[in-house]
Amino acid sequence: MDDIPIPSSEEIETMSWIRCNTERTRLRNEVSFARGNSMWGGPSNEAQIVAFNHAIEKIEHRMHDLSGTEPHQSAVN
Repeated sequence: MDDIPIPSSEEIETMSWIRCNTERTRLRNEVSFARGNSMWGGPSNEAQIVAFNHAIEKIEHRMHDLSGTEPHQSAVN
């Protein structure tokens, strides 16, 4: 998982909905690859997975802001 780009908070704040969707999908795939790699004896990448998930969460909040709806978690509470 060398040099896999993770968008910064500032970058996420300026993303369009389409770019958010693309980045969210890419980062979800990276999480899956990292988990699969460690299951098959590869190195543990927990710190990288946490960073991916943190970025995914920020991207999802940005997507909700752009769509004019509240984040899903708020709707459940």
